[in-house]
Amino acid sequence: VVTKLNKWIKAPTKKQVILFTLIWLFGVLLLVFSVTGNFKENIIQKENIAILFLIILSFSKLFQVYKNYFKHSK
Repeated sequence: VVTKLNKWIKAPTKKQVILFTLIWLFGVLLLVFSVTGNFKENIIQKENIAILFLIILSFSKLFQVYKNYFKHSK
């Protein structure tokens, strides 16, 4: 059974891909902005490992959405 939320990942539309990308970009920029103190510090520090891990995991989900979009758009 494909739920509404699962459909966003499994078979996204072009509008959903664009929206997901904008939300992802906004979220990552806010994370980096808050962790680095208005971009004054380097993000690659020992105490930022968890945030970097979250960014990498969210990017992998974004990649999965793009992959599924191109697979189903044919």
